[in-house]
Amino acid sequence: MRSSYAFIWRDRNVLELLTASMAGRLCFSMLPLAVVLFSRDVSGSIAVAGAATGAFGITSGVLAPLRGHLVDRVGWPALAAFSLAFGVALAAFVAAGLLIDARDLLVSLAGVAGALVPPIGAAARGVWGATFHERERERQAMYAADSTLEEGTLIVGPLVVGGLVALASPAAAVAVATAGVFAGGLASATSSLGRTVAASDPETPKKRGPGLNRRLLLVIASFLGPAAALGCLEITVPAFALEHGSIAWSGPLLAAFSAGSVAGGLWYGTRTWRRTRPIRYLAAASLLALLLVPAVFASSLTAMALLLFLPGLAVGPAFVLLYELVDQAATPGRGTSAFSLVVTANNGGIAVGAATAGALVATSDPGAGFALAAGAAASGSLVAAWMAKVRFAG
Repeated sequence: MRSSYAFIWRDRNVLELLTASMAGRLCFSMLPLAVVLFSRDVSGSIAVAGAATGAFGITSGVLAPLRGHLVDRVGWPALAAFSLAFGVALAAFVAAGLLIDARDLLVSLAGVAGALVPPIGAAARGVWGATFHERERERQAMYAADSTLEEGTLIVGPLVVGGLVALASPAAAVAVATAGVFAGGLASATSSLGRTVAASDPETPKKRGPGLNRRLLLVIASFLGPAAALGCLEITVPAFALEHGSIAWSGPLLAAFSAGSVAGGLWYGTRTWRRTRPIRYLAAASLLALLLVPAVFASSLTAMALLLFLPGLAVGPAFVLLYELVDQAATPGRGTSAFSLVVTANNGGIAVGAATAGALVATSDPGAGFALAAGAAASGSLVAAWMAKVRFAG
């Protein structure tokens, strides 16, 4: 494994951008929980907290392609501008919560902040694709490192929020996360590699629209099912933990799933493959669906931890392959736009999966939620099978 990823540590420019990007993404991973806790703290209402978090998530996901398009068109100074605007919007959100008793304003400002989220991860992935375009093995390892590190931020971020809330306040958690996203976005935008790639063909972005094409839309469609499966797990896992007597187990169970994803992604990045990417992606999506089935029959918390770790092993490679396929399908000069579509598909799929699982589990049991997650993942396999059938180049 060391030899597969050693080039990252040797290349100062790659390491600079990766570090800046991950710092920003780690702090962004803190915000969903921080916004919930802060909104609940200042308003005294969980409904307001839910509305604020929902507004933040909706505008963040729906407008992601537009923000990516602007970064591709204007250049990486737009990433710096989004980072600054996002920081200002969240500062206004915190100030309104602390100084003004206006719940509608709080929700509205959360939505404004979501609309201005800097596309730090999408921009970095676009750079990886351009930088390692002719070096397939290193590109695979780069996407694997990027994916697994980001998965790690989803584990660490909420833990940091918990510590900040315990030591200070929810407002402090939002403030620290905001400052980190701003710093990470600005550092990414001014990194040597980011500036070099963005300036390599300044005419290309101005000659094209958003860069949508049939292959790219097919890849994005293939991810909607797995994303919905992830949304199902966000609701079903806490329901299972509660049914078995300890809602506190929700965190460790979801962490077991994420740990499997990290392990699977890192392993995938060390391998050399003969099969085409669509075939590999089909295998990963199908394996995810298959490995979710045993969770339907789990009878204890410890058994569930193992049964969630196993499908996590398939999620890691699936994400890496998704990024490779998006990079392959993206219109030249439109990498940030293309990867921003992944954000929209991910958020939308998770939202649909969570809402559907919530309604199903409320009238049935957690086993039905896990069955739904397996079915959602299987639907992604059908689209992946179509990609393989039409000989999507890989």
